[in-house]
Amino acid sequence: MAGEQAVDKESINAEIFKIQHDSNHPYHERWKSGDPYAVEHISNLYRKLHGADPVKTENGHRSMDSPLTADEKAEVESWRKEIPSAEETKQAESEAVDVIGKVRETLKKDWGMGYAESLQAAQEVALEMFGSPEAIEEYAWKTGIARDPQLQAEAVRFLAKLAKRKSR
Repeated sequence: MAGEQAVDKESINAEIFKIQHDSNHPYHERWKSGDPYAVEHISNLYRKLHGADPVKTENGHRSMDSPLTADEKAEVESWRKEIPSAEETKQAESEAVDVIGKVRETLKKDWGMGYAESLQAAQEVALEMFGSPEAIEEYAWKTGIARDPQLQAEAVRFLAKLAKRKSR
């Protein structure tokens, strides 16, 4: 329709992901601590992403404080349930640190003195393949690799092998 802006779902998803996972993002710490303003900001992004706002009226627009329909309320509540609490986020971060520690321990045993060099080579290949650390992290979470130290170690080993083959 004339006058409507297309919703850039990719940008909105990227923004939500950055807020939740990028410690350099201005909303990250506020979101982790449960700051109502940051939580509402993410809620608004979800609404934009899923088309709940703005709802059209006779003049083509509705303000954010207009009452929601029952279906819209149910949809908004379902989105809010998707946002982890600050405690859930801290627990997930703690688990991620444990996984990273296990992966490093495993790879140090495997690679010995060549650990740093092999890890660097694996990181370079991963960045070349995925384009950014955020894309690597997103893929790892989507595939479950981020939660499994054995899978993560295997993935890093694979990337290191690719790097060695590439350098030949």
